[in-house]
Amino acid sequence: MHRRIPRPPLLFSLAVLALAKTAFGQTPDFGDHEYRIAVRLDPERHEVRGSVTIRYRNRSENPIEDLVFHLYPNAFDHDETVFMRESGGALRGVPSDARGRIELQSLRIDEVEALERASDELLPKDRTQLRVPLEAPLRPGERLTIEIDFVTHLPALFARSGYVDRFHLVAQFFPKLAKLSRMGEWRSFPYHGLGEFYADFASYELAVEAPPDLVVAANGVRGPVEFDGPWPVHRFRAEDVHDVAFAAWDRFETRSERCHGVRVHLFFPPGGDEVAARSLALTCRAFDELGRLLGPYPYKDLSIVFPPRGAEGGAGMEYPGLVISAAGSHHPSGLRFFGPDATTAHELAHQWFQGVVATNEVLHPMLDEGLATFFGNELMAIVHGRDRSALERPPLDIAEFTRALLPEKAFPPSLPVYAFPGEYELYGSLYGHFPLALETVARLEGRDRLMKALGHYARTHRFKHPKPEDLLASFAKVYGEAYVREVLEPALFRGHAVRFTLDVQKTEDAFHYVAKRAGRLPLPTVVQITHVDGTVERIPFPAEAETVELSRPREVVARVEIDPDRQILVDRERNDQAHLPRPGRARGLLVAALRALFAWCFG
Repeated sequence: MHRRIPRPPLLFSLAVLALAKTAFGQTPDFGDHEYRIAVRLDPERHEVRGSVTIRYRNRSENPIEDLVFHLYPNAFDHDETVFMRESGGALRGVPSDARGRIELQSLRIDEVEALERASDELLPKDRTQLRVPLEAPLRPGERLTIEIDFVTHLPALFARSGYVDRFHLVAQFFPKLAKLSRMGEWRSFPYHGLGEFYADFASYELAVEAPPDLVVAANGVRGPVEFDGPWPVHRFRAEDVHDVAFAAWDRFETRSERCHGVRVHLFFPPGGDEVAARSLALTCRAFDELGRLLGPYPYKDLSIVFPPRGAEGGAGMEYPGLVISAAGSHHPSGLRFFGPDATTAHELAHQWFQGVVATNEVLHPMLDEGLATFFGNELMAIVHGRDRSALERPPLDIAEFTRALLPEKAFPPSLPVYAFPGEYELYGSLYGHFPLALETVARLEGRDRLMKALGHYARTHRFKHPKPEDLLASFAKVYGEAYVREVLEPALFRGHAVRFTLDVQKTEDAFHYVAKRAGRLPLPTVVQITHVDGTVERIPFPAEAETVELSRPREVVARVEIDPDRQILVDRERNDQAHLPRPGRARGLLVAALRALFAWCFG
């Protein structure tokens, strides 16, 4: 039988158009906006007080009549905000037990007070966005200066920003302009429960005044510490980034090294020297391997922070030039998937996706979490060996381990974050299906071809805010339009998968096999017959075939299995893909059982 291939969806047609034109996003987005932030961190009141001065230019094609800011800390103000309703007051299993908010004390535009005409009720019961009408439209190319005085009250740490005792992770703490589109429309959104961020590139100057016992880490180039006042002032400057954040703690130990021209600064709890050393080695490999595949790391400095135990709500987060890795200081090196190695690898991949390319994390999370998960897994495989990238003993491939994340019901990875019913569905789609679909393509079509396509996407769209059709356009340059239409777009964007099963009928002198395909993804594989004398037959199972039928004498068959090379990773079940007439001869089945056990225990 032959499978009818569905016609190309609209998104694929857009990808073809993207090959032929230059969009607004094809111009690097930096050099026009400046943020100067000066704050004082009070670790007893868990308060950040200060000011931000923003120099802004209208880069769109049309006049703009207002400004729109994100006020992310207001997500933690009460139980009815969008974030608290969608997250249920918890993130990644860490519950909230305290509130946070931001208070604007003054907002001046070109030295004229404008706070009275501002509105922060763009949505009912949610004050995470602020609209400020302008007295006169800002025409294309014109500039203005915004000065804001604010106080941010940090919540107990459970969702990326907050405090645990004297440890403070301070992120999204200042009024931040939304992203402006080419047509002069603000790409603003509330702080969603599973969503992250989207902003223009800018240069940032950050000055943090903090008690002298606190060690301060931030993204950007560190300047000299100033001691003119009662508390020292830590200064940082970050160029061509879309965010800035900092961490402060009185117990940080530090280490700094240079690799591939980048100064790497590590901040870790007491006793974390060995974990820091492993992460430093991993980081240097990332600059080498990911830099070669995706384009060089663009910044002079990178800070890696390991939060203390109890601060898990801030672990595993990324900012341009700043990695927040796993919490704690003691992690066995062999449990690679369960500690800082995998977390650091994932967050390092985020330095490119979406750090350098800067996609919209709310509308297109697959371009952020999906690609970062794939390249984090790839980095672990490069460093530790593919068959030991998740566990050292027994050896376990990180891709095989990740199969435990595949959901029972597939949700399209192309959905925006707010369209997923919950964390389980989002994680299964973005951290499970999407990277496994990419890994499947790598194993079927060759890893070099996939890296060529993804490298083209990453290099072409550095600092340009690409969209899903740009990724498809890069795929089309390498694989051709037909393969993108028939395989890549359905697998990566719509979440299509495939299901193989092996039916066995026994007669007195023969085994009769029917290998069956279900699902809407046309992927080829093989049916392998291992004979009792050790010889092997490999029968092709073409992408267009629904079934493969074969019969063999009972006395010659030791094992029959579909996809013996483990190339098809988007097939959620493998329990009924093999037949083993003589179990004693099948060490491979034991290995498969062990892998399934570990996936069940830890997945």
